[in-house]
Amino acid sequence: MEVANPFASLDENEKLYAHHLSRAAWYGTRIIVQQVSPEANDIFDLILEVHRSCEGDWSGMTTELGIEQTEMQQFLSYAATFLSNIGNFYGRGDQKSVPNISRDILVKLASKSDTRLLDKIGDALFSGPPFGLGSPSVSTQSRYYPEGSFRITEQQIQAVSKVMELNRV
Repeated sequence: MEVANPFASLDENEKLYAHHLSRAAWYGTRIIVQQVSPEANDIFDLILEVHRSCEGDWSGMTTELGIEQTEMQQFLSYAATFLSNIGNFYGRGDQKSVPNISRDILVKLASKSDTRLLDKIGDALFSGPPFGLGSPSVSTQSRYYPEGSFRITEQQIQAVSKVMELNRV
């Protein structure tokens, strides 16, 4: 995307505004990612590290690592899905997004950067449950009530939901 000409047409205050707004958005992304799931921040780092390691030359990396173009496309699709949702759960429906590539391919991609990230998150990245976000259970998780913290009960959730519904909030 070409941004140099439109940016050059801005006055100094508009340029500063655009700069600081983009920086705030960047830092805000980290806050959001950390609230999605325990592994989301490390997945974000992994995607950025793989991009840095090939400097955006995905075709060159495909050739260098000996992986198929379709496998690279599957990684890029997962990365785009993750980045567009700012996490590994879809924004609509809060269902988990799992990469459609083998762990071996991800290991090859990570080998160009820091494989410790993949070692740290590999199981969570490919695992099934939790399938969604919500009140912590066998099939859902919540970063709002992480392990070991205060546990809200289903009765409390239902009571709050009833009040919200009655007040149309």
